[in-house]
Amino acid sequence: MKDYSAIKTKIFEGYDTDLIPKPDLNTSLDVSFNIVVSEFVDLSMGSEKLESICWTKYRFRDFRLKWNPGNYSNIKSIVTDVENLWKPDVRLLNSAGALNDEVEFDTKAEVRYTGYVKFGQPRLYTSTCKTNAYIFPFDVQTCNLSFSPWRYSTKDMHLYIGKLSESEKSYFFNAGGWILERFKTYRRHRHASDVPILQWSISLKRLFTPYLLNILVPTILIASLSSLIFFIPAGSSDKIDFGITMFLTLCVNALVLSEAVPASSSVTPLITKVNCAVTSMIAASLLFAILSNRFIQSAKDYFLPYWFHLFLYYFGLIFFIKFDISKNTKMNTSVACQLNDISTTVETDPLENILQELKLLNATLTKDSEVDETIQSLEWLKISTLVDRICALIYILMCTFVAYTFINTVLESPFF
Repeated sequence: MKDYSAIKTKIFEGYDTDLIPKPDLNTSLDVSFNIVVSEFVDLSMGSEKLESICWTKYRFRDFRLKWNPGNYSNIKSIVTDVENLWKPDVRLLNSAGALNDEVEFDTKAEVRYTGYVKFGQPRLYTSTCKTNAYIFPFDVQTCNLSFSPWRYSTKDMHLYIGKLSESEKSYFFNAGGWILERFKTYRRHRHASDVPILQWSISLKRLFTPYLLNILVPTILIASLSSLIFFIPAGSSDKIDFGITMFLTLCVNALVLSEAVPASSSVTPLITKVNCAVTSMIAASLLFAILSNRFIQSAKDYFLPYWFHLFLYYFGLIFFIKFDISKNTKMNTSVACQLNDISTTVETDPLENILQELKLLNATLTKDSEVDETIQSLEWLKISTLVDRICALIYILMCTFVAYTFINTVLESPFF
């Protein structure tokens, strides 16, 4: 124990932690640097920040920390606090906060009798990360951790990526709903500078199973059930009841999506767009169903012009709906004949003839009004059916396009 303390007293006597351990001014100090990601604390899609706990591994040789093991009971290595040593000033360039916001934890360093120093220090990094949640929940996010010397150039310190053991490579454990998909390292230089940049590219794949059962499957089922509103007869009150029910269901599903789907600052997730489009189609069909019922109940007040009948006739043929384009005449020949028979009857009193003619004329006008109102109601029913079929066609095309786009994007993404 005395020899152990004697070694520390010898090597740290007059030791300056701010002075880089270069043997001479013409050489640079070789420093091995590497990181081991142990856990991802949080990946914020809205603020595009990645919080991760990493072990920073340093290895270098300090010529001031040498001793002869034979003089100290053959002790070849000692352990000391990192604060007692010179440390390479390596900083995270893409830090989401200030450079001094990195949280460091106390650790120990191993010093060999040859001056070889190695230590690993855990740190909590908050880095920027460009995210893309367009194909949520089948998204893969790629984040970079870029490190570089802050005070020293290549003339003073040669920073390179060190090797890791197999146990260190498998130290990461999956947490926070993400799986480590790929981990690559790069070395480059700053623009118009010889300062090196060591970059780690991290690809994270989302665990989609919880979202598949709680978000994706219910959204698909709700969208499928919503399509049934286009096949309910326009004059039925069940159409409005069903439409209001599905509209409220979609609004509740939108609230669930807002809580589960990440708020990305760059793109809007496709599943959010689908829910918004389905809600809009249901709202449009529900609105026209309400208006159609209003027109049907008061059909006598809403007469369609003849040119609109022509348009509906030719446009309805596309959707297999036939409209009547014949002009309605108010003349009733059978009634005219009856009036003529009454007027030519001479046996009855003239006043009684006039009274019978007025009664027959009133009954005829009432009947014609009822017939016209029935015809107008049927026309509005056909128009409502035509609108439903147009909306159904748009809905089917929209769902087909969205499904094709979603599946094609997911298959082309790094997720599979």
